[in-house]
Amino acid sequence: MADAWLIYSDYFEYTGQEIPKFMLDSFQKSGVNAQILYPQYFSSSGNELLYKDKFIELPKICLFRCQNFNLAGMLENKGVRVINQSKTIKLVRDKIKTHTLLQNFDISQPKFLSYNGQDYDFLVNALGTPFILKDNFGKEGKGVFLISSKKEFDTVIGEFQKKEFEAEVLCQEFISLSSGQDIRFYIIDNAVSAAGKRINENDFRSNIALGGMGELYKPSKSEVDLALKIARILNLEVGSVDFLIRNDELVFCEANTSAGFSMFYQFDINMNDKITEYVLKFLK
Repeated sequence: MADAWLIYSDYFEYTGQEIPKFMLDSFQKSGVNAQILYPQYFSSSGNELLYKDKFIELPKICLFRCQNFNLAGMLENKGVRVINQSKTIKLVRDKIKTHTLLQNFDISQPKFLSYNGQDYDFLVNALGTPFILKDNFGKEGKGVFLISSKKEFDTVIGEFQKKEFEAEVLCQEFISLSSGQDIRFYIIDNAVSAAGKRINENDFRSNIALGGMGELYKPSKSEVDLALKIARILNLEVGSVDFLIRNDELVFCEANTSAGFSMFYQFDINMNDKITEYVLKFLK
């Protein structure tokens, strides 16, 4: 039996990327018997959990590096300690629900609304121009569009509506001063383990996956306090809180329960080891 499961998105198996192996190596050098598993292979037979159609013994703890909250909840119901918890994964992947919740806590964030058939002129009046349209459940900057005209709006909404299951769309104010840049706070165990500024000179989206570059960021105490306040509200044990920049103010953009941290490698910050150290607390 493995002491720990590392659940990664099926994407990593399809692409053959070694990112899951780096985490596995960190667990193994700490003496933990860990195993990489992918959600697509899980099924159930009665009260038993199967993996690749074979019964599998449950671990003591499971680190979720994907957004499959249903699987996370199933494991929780069987007594497995899951990081992050299923309710956190479900909340944080839903950008509209996250923004709506944070409205109750005096958190600065862009103006936003959920798309429910509003026309272009209505959104311009509400959000200004240009504005952002986002796939509410998207990640890595995919499904994020900067809308500067009615033609662009009609085209993007049309593409969203073509999806087999019509996408839920977040409409958001564009913070022009933050175009192509944001600040990522990586949170582990109610502490900021690292902070970095992502910069993309060729795109309004700062994502590393879209060509952005990273540099270390030294936050003020008030900025650290803000990031940790949001993490506590969301019950985020491991993951990121990302901010846009407006003048000297950080403006909440989104959080992520399985955020990437590749930009920190170049600065000899091993986030795999830091996450492993946190998980080990629950195996003692």
